[in-house]
Amino acid sequence: MKRALQLARQAVRRRPVALLLAFGLALSLCALSFSRDPSILDKARTANPEDFPELGPDAATLLEATRTVFRSFDFAGVGARFDAAQAPPEVRELAGGQCDRTVEALRRLVPGRLSVRNLDLVYPNGDGLGGHTIAYVPTPAGHLLVDPTYGLLFRHAGELAPAQAMQAADYAVFRIGKSPAGYEKRIGPPRIIYDHVQSPRAAFALPEEPIVASLPVPSLASGSVRLGAIDGERHSLTLAVSSSYHDRIGNYFRPTRQQWQLKGATPGAFYEMRFYLLPAHTNPLALRVGLLAENLEVAADEVAVPNESDLLRIRIRAPAKRFTVEMSCDGMGGRFLDAVSIDRIGMEPDLDATAESSTHSRDRTGRPPSDAPSAKPLERLVGEQGLEPWTR
Repeated sequence: MKRALQLARQAVRRRPVALLLAFGLALSLCALSFSRDPSILDKARTANPEDFPELGPDAATLLEATRTVFRSFDFAGVGARFDAAQAPPEVRELAGGQCDRTVEALRRLVPGRLSVRNLDLVYPNGDGLGGHTIAYVPTPAGHLLVDPTYGLLFRHAGELAPAQAMQAADYAVFRIGKSPAGYEKRIGPPRIIYDHVQSPRAAFALPEEPIVASLPVPSLASGSVRLGAIDGERHSLTLAVSSSYHDRIGNYFRPTRQQWQLKGATPGAFYEMRFYLLPAHTNPLALRVGLLAENLEVAADEVAVPNESDLLRIRIRAPAKRFTVEMSCDGMGGRFLDAVSIDRIGMEPDLDATAESSTHSRDRTGRPPSDAPSAKPLERLVGEQGLEPWTR
């Protein structure tokens, strides 16, 4: 910005008629300088072993292992940054993998006295969610986050967990190297991820921890929402929600807390969410369904989803214009979804929330069901109406 103003003054002194153009240039450069939010990567500097004194001689080993994976890992559909043939056997064996495999490659290259654990993260990607896997390395001073996919290291000296440390911007950030021209365009630049890891919707989780995946849903002001198409596959739903955490219930690899953030509701009105399930190929699911308003749980129910069920119905009384439906699954396992519908079905003063799974959904629809809700709190729903099919 300072340089832009200097150029403007010089132009005015030489040619007064250039006044408008000069200040136009200054304003344009100023706009560019403020056109994006600061990124945690803006302060990244080149990593050196002395930047990690708590690791002692292992610092150099960790940096070299990260550099090796960064340079030679053969990423699925993209290839290696430089020469995959130079990769050691521990890395070549994982060729064709994605971010989680880069963490496994790093784990194989570092000494056993360093603990390298998978750390999954989700981050906002527009209204949807993206996912990524990096390494969590506890240290005597705190912990390191190592991203072998992008050659990044984040050092935290303290006792904060990754999510809290990110929110507090309490990381020193380091780079291991640069990518060749055009490579990050193919794999996706790291800013897509790290510009958003300080968002309230971002989440981090070690393997034994549930990961929280929050998705905003289109407004309920019209009375109904349709996500995906009932066509026997999940692809239209994946595109509609832009989240691989919300084209299924549960997760095949880890515990989850799947949140659907609803807005535009009529407080006190009764809504029904329908999750149209694709055929099961894991164990039956045990879900806990919670209703949250202003981050406080106001109602909850539990539901078992047998493998033969092809519909999960959740009826809720809206506690506010904005609220969240959270489905928690403590174990590993999931069911892919064909589609999701949300409909306002009337006013009900007594019922807060209830959920059930059903096998009576062969004639599927997104039109509001005609059966009236019961007035008994937490009463299980039974039966299914024959309704016209719908598509997105």
